[in-house]
Formats: sequence, structure tokens, C-alpha cells
Amino acid sequence: MAAWRAPYGGEEPLVKTLIILCVAVALVVATGHASSAQDSDRPRAYLGLKFFDTNPATGVHDLFGFSLGANLNRYFGAELSFQEYEVFPDISPYGTIAEYGVFTIIPQARLRYPLWNDRLVPYVFGGVGVGLTSFNDRKPRGFGLQIQDGTKTTVAGTLGVGIEYYVADNIALGIEGGYLFAPDATLMVQGAPEKVKISAPLVTFGMRLLYPELAPAPMAEARQNVPARLYIGARAGGALNLDTDLVPGVQAEPSNNAIGGELSPTFGASLGLNFGRYYGVEVAVDGFEVNMNVNGLGNIGEWAIYTVIPYFRLRYPMARDRVQPYLLAGFGYGHTEFNDRKPPGANIQISADNGTWAMGVGAGIEYFVSSNIALGFEMKYLHSPGHSIKISSGQSGEATVSALLFSVGLRAFLFDFPGWRPRGGS
Repeated sequence: MAAWRAPYGGEEPLVKTLIILCVAVALVVATGHASSAQDSDRPRAYLGLKFFDTNPATGVHDLFGFSLGANLNRYFGAELSFQEYEVFPDISPYGTIAEYGVFTIIPQARLRYPLWNDRLVPYVFGGVGVGLTSFNDRKPRGFGLQIQDGTKTTVAGTLGVGIEYYVADNIALGIEGGYLFAPDATLMVQGAPEKVKISAPLVTFGMRLLYPELAPAPMAEARQNVPARLYIGARAGGALNLDTDLVPGVQAEPSNNAIGGELSPTFGASLGLNFGRYYGVEVAVDGFEVNMNVNGLGNIGEWAIYTVIPYFRLRYPMARDRVQPYLLAGFGYGHTEFNDRKPPGANIQISADNGTWAMGVGAGIEYFVSSNIALGFEMKYLHSPGHSIKISSGQSGEATVSALLFSVGLRAFLFDFPGWRPRGGS
């Protein structure tokens, strides 16, 4: 039996790499076609989304966040920024003993300077707020050590720069880099105080959605020649695992941070195209984790489940085309991997990383808050059989992923292909 793979921390999971690829493709296409895109001196509120996941150059892991703010005039804006990431404490003489989470809530000022007909907007930002920290997910070198977290709340500040490009007058894509300043945290390891550096350089890709539109366009489905429309989507919610018996003697249980104790947090992204009045296609990436519980041992670690599925979407615009219920179905790839080993699994070998086919069906409804931004709710059933699990304590077999995913999300339509019309003409 192959030796177990080290818990995640150095290589990108497939699903997150694909999410970055989806955003990159959308950015290249949209920036090549933007025409009326521009910033404005008009006061507008916005929602900002940002992520990078893991950056080996900075030692920051699982980085993501969002912001709620407003551009108050042409040059000045303010926002409340929420950001989360992890660092891996390296404590001598033990090595990397765990993951250490940092969550910040920081009011920030933004100074902008629009260029290139107001499409390209560099800016600087900074602010002071609060940071919440937590010790979690021990690594194998931390098993058996007495560890206490002495830091919970701290002052945190940020200073940085960014640049964004307007692909529409209310949608901007960009990149941001800055530094988070915070006092070192303290861990008591085997009775001795150890410092954990939580200050870090942070680099993120992002999308800013502004409201209202500067020049509201007619709904696409109401136009005489309905255009094809490129979009990117983001989702978050919970997954209800329906097949809890993975293999004999091994059960899947909700993750430690499960919503209501039952729904494991799930995230997803999509890159898609609406065409005609009723149809659409997208490539959707979804992921969630469950705890792997072995009879007689307990929770030995986490089992991550990812799917990459091309879907066909059947839409039915109504209420002047602003409300759009839809059905979706698709067939693609499912991947599983074992990670974040727990102390009960310290002395066993585990092989549970593999991929096979997957299918998904579901339904959703979305509401267009502007002509190119839709907020919605989606329910999806995922099925992916044949995932091999082998454990040196004697359990083995093929597991089936069967789960219901409930999520809220948004779609941002970055570019219309005007005048495109399917044969037969809907």
C-alpha cells in the first residue's frame, strides 16, 4: 500500500486551480471587448470579492475575503473589508505543528486615480481594525504535544495598492497587494511560550460589483436578437452528504464547521455562456469536505470532494426577464483526496486520492439586480461512484459520493456577443 500523502499545504487542489483558470479566461475575453466600461465620479455602493488560496512565496494559505463599500466620488472611497487566511507555525525543534487561522475585520479608505478613459483604476488603501485568531488542524509533528492558544483577538492594520480594469461600467476585475500588520500571536507548546508571526504580505485577485449601473441596458432576453453572454459565477453554501457509509467500517460525517451541524460548507465557481432566450452552458466547479470516521479509531482526517462538470442550463425568463428560474444537468469529473490528518489516524496508512466520473442535476432561480448582475439560489444533486479507499487498519472498498448542495451565489455577465443568434432563431 502506498504511503499516505502529507496533508494539504503545498500544492494547489484541482478545484482551486480551475477556479483561477475560469477567472483568467473570463478576464482575457472581457478585457478584449469592453467598450462602455468606465469608472465614475457618481457615488456608488459595491460588493468586492477577492481570493488567492495558497501563495508559496508569502507562506499564506487559504486566502479569501470580501468587502462592502462605496466609491464616494471620483477619487475617494471607503469599505469594510473581511479577510481570512492561515499560516503554518514552524516551532523549533518540532517543525510545522498546525494551521493557525487569522480573520480580520478592517475599515479601509481607498484613494483612486482613474486612467485610460476611466477604465483602468490604480488605487492605494489602508485601515485599522481587529483580527481574530485560532489554532486548528494539527499537523503530524504536532500530535502528542501540549498546545494552548494564548491569542484570540488583536489589533490589525493594512496598507497596500491595487489596480482594476472595468469590463463594464459596474464590474471591475483586478489584482491587489498589501501587507497586514498585527502583533505576533502566542502559543504555549509543552509549557513554553512560542511566537507565531501572523503579519503577512497578501496578494489577491478580485472582482468589484457596483450599484447602480451608470447606463442601464435593456434586459438581454428582451432584445430582438438575443445576444450570447459570457459570465463568471461564484457560489457558497452547504452540502448534505447522503451516502454516509463510505466503505465497511468507515463513515462520512459533517465537517467540524458544518452549518447547523449537518451541512458541510461548500464553495464553487463557474464560467458560462447564455445563448438565445432560454438556453445556457457552463463549466461548474464545486467542492466540500467531510470528516472520515473509522470504527474503533474515530475521526482520522478530512475527505475532500471536488467536481468539475459541464452543465446545460434551461432557463425561463419572467417578470420582465428579471426573474429567471432554471434547470441544469451535466456529466463530468469527480475527484477526492484525503487531507488534514487527525491524531487518531497518526499511525495508519491511508490511500484515498483518486478520480472518476461524476454527474449533477439541479434547479435554481436568480434575480437580475442590474442588466448584467444576477443574485440567486441553487440546489444541486451530485453523484460520483467508484472512489477507492484503502486503510492499513483493514478497511477498503469503493466509496460513492452522493450529496445535495444548497448555495447562494451571483453571476456577473462580462460581455455580450451582439447579434449572435442560434439556428432556428429563439
